[in-house]
Parts: sequence; structure tokens; C-alpha cells
Amino acid sequence: MSLQAVSVVGFSLGALTPPAAAGLGAETFTLANGMRVVAVPMERPGVVHHAVYYAFGAADDPSGQSGIAHFIEHLMFNGTGTTTDGQYKQIIGRNGGSTNAYTSADVTAYYATIARDRLETVMRLEADRMTGVVFKPENFEAERQVIIEERLQRTDNSPSGVFREQLMAAAWQAHPYGRPLIGWRHEIEALTMEQVEAYYRRHYGPANALLVVAGDIDAESLRPLAERTFGTVPAGGEPVPPRPMEPPHRARVTVEMEDPRVARPRWSRQYRARSYYSGTPRESATLDVLAAVLGGASGRLHRALVVRHKVALATGAYFDGGSRDGGFFLVYAMPADGTDVSEVEEAVIAELRRVAEEGVEEREVQRAAYRFAAGEIYARDDVSTVAEFVGSTLIKGGTLQDIDGYIEMVRSISAADLAGAAGALLAEQATVTGILRPGDAE
Repeated sequence: MSLQAVSVVGFSLGALTPPAAAGLGAETFTLANGMRVVAVPMERPGVVHHAVYYAFGAADDPSGQSGIAHFIEHLMFNGTGTTTDGQYKQIIGRNGGSTNAYTSADVTAYYATIARDRLETVMRLEADRMTGVVFKPENFEAERQVIIEERLQRTDNSPSGVFREQLMAAAWQAHPYGRPLIGWRHEIEALTMEQVEAYYRRHYGPANALLVVAGDIDAESLRPLAERTFGTVPAGGEPVPPRPMEPPHRARVTVEMEDPRVARPRWSRQYRARSYYSGTPRESATLDVLAAVLGGASGRLHRALVVRHKVALATGAYFDGGSRDGGFFLVYAMPADGTDVSEVEEAVIAELRRVAEEGVEEREVQRAAYRFAAGEIYARDDVSTVAEFVGSTLIKGGTLQDIDGYIEMVRSISAADLAGAAGALLAEQATVTGILRPGDAE
């Protein structure tokens, strides 16, 4: 359950004991209207990070209406019955704070970092727009154009963006994770204000929301602020409908794309895996450590493909376990000049097979676990990172106990665990392989 992947150097190889990891010390309570609240005390005098998480994201957009969750995220910065368009950001800026939002497949989140003595101002503004956004046709059409332009810049005009979108569509047969977070362009263009507003009125409310405040705060001082602000919002917020279940995958899929703007070919393979939320903590910890053994500047893939055999310019491995309903273990490589994609593929699989059949030394596992654990601990030094980790974990169904115990779980992973995990990946029959190549200039 990774906060972030950080490679740590400079530790002694003779004493591979990771730094100690205490629990976050988070405190929770629930308001009368059903909204959950979490305070994460941190030694950051005078500073807090305030974030509201809603238990739905792009994967919960109604069929044929992809882009609704992201559209609402944009419209939330327009006016309410008590604020004018854009005033939310203006007020926070005048008070020395910064604010933003994001839409993921599972979560829609709104956050701000501000001085402790201005926290109630942020909370009042956020509580106001939880149910009070005013939808205006002129704002709606203006934001539609902004979103289309965002999609053009991030996806349609980017070969790698288009390719990622195609890979995700190939990786999911029925589950809406196969849809782009921003939405398909033709569906964005067809959305009506009535459809978007109906979704907002139905699902935005305390029952679907989680507030996390991290920094110079504790539950005792946060509770009265929450009751005066979010506590006045009437109870509401219908749960989103259940998502379609993904059927078993029975075939290997290869997605190939050519584009003249691509300078060098790229190869990747996704192995289906259970996520932090759909699997067990030990499964996830094993894949996180396996990714640390294979990936990174000191990982097996880099040493074998880039340094020793010189068949690749870059390599990596990554456990994509942050989605609620399932994830992937990914390996990737960029072939060196004169090297065919198939040769790089064979070399990557050979390294995976070596782990599965020959195993790894316990010392190598300890080093990987050390790097991972140290990165997790150091990431906990930032108020926004901690708030995001707590909020996104809880809203997807995780627990504070999951967070507090994960580093110890990582430390307990053995070489036998990694060999078993590598063998299971190699036995997977339903992989998704991606090949992006330079194309003809025409």
C-alpha cells in the first residue's frame, strides 16, 4: 500500500534494518449527518492540509456518459448560492492557501493547504459547495471546451496518451476501468447539463464523503469546526450503483500502435493481479517487493538488460495496486539501438523466470524491502501526501490498520514469497502486451 516509490541510498549493507515506522496516529469520528472525519496530527506548526474525498470516480460514470465525474470536478469551482464563479479559489488564495482537485477511477477529491487559523474558512467553502453548486448553461459549455482541450493536450495529441488509453481498454472487458478517466471525446461532447447536474444532486452529500485534515490538528479541535461547517449540510448522497463484474480473461492480448512522433519503440507487459483492496496485504506486499527487486536503477532488469547485455536503454517494474477492484503487475523496457522488441521481451521474461526458478538471496530481498520501507516512511513527512494516502485508502474500503501495518508486512516478505509470485505471473494466461513503435511520417 504504497505512499510513493522512493529509492534510498547510503545505508549500510552490514545493517539492513529499516528505520522504525510508527502508526500515523489518525483519529476518526462521524458527524450526525453521516460524514466521516479523520484528523492526522503531525508536527507542522501552523499548517494543515484539508481534503474531501467522495466515494465515486470515473468508473462510476453512467454507461454512455463517460466524463461526468471529471466534469463535475471542474464545475465545483464555479459559484454556489453564496459565492460567485471562481470565488472559491480567490478566497483561498487571499488567505495564503493553495487548492486543487482530481478525479481518479475510484475517487473524486478536493483539497487545500492553508494556515491553521484559516482552516474554518476552507471548511465553510467546501461544505457550501458539497450540495450548493449552481449550474449555469454558459459555465457548463465553457467547461466542456476546457475539458475537450485538456483531453487534446493529454491524450489525443500525445502518442503515449493514446496508447495508454488503448491498453486500458484492452485490459478490461466489462469493468468500467477500461474507460478513460476524462471520458471518451464523443461522450463528453454529448453530455447535457441536466445529466451532469442530476448526477451531482443524487450522489454528492455527507454519506458519500470523507474529510481528512492532516497537520497542526487533532480530533478534539477538529470536531467543533466540522460540526459548525460540514455538520450543517443535510444528510444525503445516494450510493452509486454497483459496477459490472469483470469476467475471467482467457486470452493473451497484444496492443500494437505506430506513430511518427514516437522516437523509440517501447515494450510493456501487464499481468493481472489483485489490488491493495481486492487482495490480501501479503499479496500486495510481495508484489511491491518484487517490483523493487526487478525495477529501479539497481534492480535486476536494469543490471541485466541495460548494464550487462546492453539490449535496453531503460527498464522497470511496477505494482499498480491502487485501484479498488483490481490491479496489474507491469514490466517494461525501451530497446537499445539495433535491438528488436522481441529480444527485449525475451530478456525481461528471462529475468522473471530466473527469480521464479533460481530464487533470490534473502539479502537482496532485505535491500529491496529497506528501500521500499524507507521511501514509505520518508513520504510520511509531508502533510498533503499523508492526507492523500489516508483519504484514498479509507474511501476505497481500506482501514487505518492496513496503513499502519503495511511496512511491517513488507519487511516480512521472504525470497520464497518472491519466487512464488514470479512463478504465478509467468503462469498467467491472460496478459496484455503493449508495443509502441515509430511510424511512417506519412
